[in-house]
Amino acid sequence: MLAKGWKGRLRRVTRLGLLAAAIIAPAAGIGVWLAFQHKPNWYRPMQLDDQGYQQARRDAVATADSISDQLVAGKEFDIVLSDRSVNLWLAALPSIWPGVKHSLPNELHYPAVQFAEDRIRFAGHFEKNGWQAILSIDLVVGVSGDGGSVTVALDCARGGSLPVPRVLVARLLNPLIEHARQDKKTPNDDASSPWAAAAKSVTSADQLFKGVTTRNRFVWPNGKRPFRIVSILATEGELRIRLRPL
Repeated sequence: MLAKGWKGRLRRVTRLGLLAAAIIAPAAGIGVWLAFQHKPNWYRPMQLDDQGYQQARRDAVATADSISDQLVAGKEFDIVLSDRSVNLWLAALPSIWPGVKHSLPNELHYPAVQFAEDRIRFAGHFEKNGWQAILSIDLVVGVSGDGGSVTVALDCARGGSLPVPRVLVARLLNPLIEHARQDKKTPNDDASSPWAAAAKSVTSADQLFKGVTTRNRFVWPNGKRPFRIVSILATEGELRIRLRPL
């Protein structure tokens, strides 16, 4: 009788466990789905009317002219960029340079940037085969101790508010990396630009996580002025870059 009683209790416990699992599993699945579909609070791509496009273009040109003038002056100087200004430029870029659309995958729209503590965050609306999410990546940029090189590393990737496993990041990025390696010279490339050489050297997403390093000597396109990056500091809402003319 005692054994039968334990068996009855075991069956009841098992049924309760199965019932709990039947309730919890869908709820957990819904929670994961909602987290994946979550739109980060900071992600607010700019929507510009004609007047906004003109203002963004004037602002971008004024910033570029200021950098050119300070490079000509020959002294170290700081560029301070707000993420709001950069997002305005990103929104206006397709109308200023239509070819930039081809530098982004067809599945990614409405790019936006956020400057956070020690990192630069990029995000966009990703849509493919009925799946939609805000995909974002965190980049960490640093100058070597001797100032001879600059390293850019992919720190993490997210879909909504969920981390994306590296294997999925690789599946998304590797075709883009191969396309960039085989692509012809773009209007932004310069024969003396280390960015082009660094991009061509990347063969897999794993390299991006380890960090891509390039020599710290760049050429400003307006006037072909050489310079190096002395420091890069990202804080909440702001990116400060110190440049040294060469």
